[in-house]
Amino acid sequence: MRASLWLLLSLFVTAISWIYVTTVAAPWEHYVNVERGPMKAQMGDLYPSWYGTRELLYRGRNPYGPEVSDEIQMAYYGRVLHQKYDQPGVPVVDEQRFAYLAPDGFLAYRWQHGNDELLVERVIASSAAVTRAIWGIVASHSSIASTVQATVGPADPVQWLTTDPDVSQAGRTAWMLRVVDAAAAVAGRGYPPGIELSAVLRLVDPDRPAHGGWWTLDVGGGKGVLTPAGPGPDRLAPAGPGPGGAGPAPAALTLGPRGFAALYAGTPLATLRRAGLVAGGDPGGDAALDAAFRADPFMLEFF
Repeated sequence: MRASLWLLLSLFVTAISWIYVTTVAAPWEHYVNVERGPMKAQMGDLYPSWYGTRELLYRGRNPYGPEVSDEIQMAYYGRVLHQKYDQPGVPVVDEQRFAYLAPDGFLAYRWQHGNDELLVERVIASSAAVTRAIWGIVASHSSIASTVQATVGPADPVQWLTTDPDVSQAGRTAWMLRVVDAAAAVAGRGYPPGIELSAVLRLVDPDRPAHGGWWTLDVGGGKGVLTPAGPGPDRLAPAGPGPGGAGPAPAALTLGPRGFAALYAGTPLATLRRAGLVAGGDPGGDAALDAAFRADPFMLEFF
């Protein structure tokens, strides 16, 4: 009986929400933005991100370039917008963002949820003075906004600029990494300048046969090189189970596609060993590889 009651209550709430959206919220937004506003159609907030990403991936176009921006404006307004900031009599059309430019910094933000929250879309600064000035602009809205949401790197100094411990991580989205060209990936990556090492790796990649086999990794001078190497008798000596626990592992460090991608992104080898993604090698030499690949990777763009 209680389960049936909860089911009926859930259906009732769902129906009320659907009726509200279809009969009140959506028509009101259409009236304000299309019938009485400047828009040609109610496209939604995700359309610019979707369109820019599609043009970047399928046509190699700059998603922030004027051509793509003009096409997005055509979809929204039926025409290209030419803002006339220097003409007081000409209204600015649907300006939703604020931007500040400094010699070594940039800030772009906008309001969301009315005036309850500030969304910092981009913040870049290289000097201490500009960093404090940019975050000072954001903080100047504290009398209105109750929350500031920003996507920043893990070492961003904003957490050290507040007088109280008000900065917290509200969300984190994991991304996937698949190395499709091991040698090019190693060569294109940066390494700490003081690290010097040479190690033999065995890569096992059923989906990329060119990756499979023995490789010599040389790191020095902030650069890395991965070159093919033939197996030797000492490298083929059994050293316990291989990645995933199947069969004996060679003496050299053996990694599958998941293990190599994780190591490449800075995951410690001790973690990968416990996860069964790495086998073989000398655990005593893990510290050198960890130091070479140490990183805290992140992306500020979401696509």
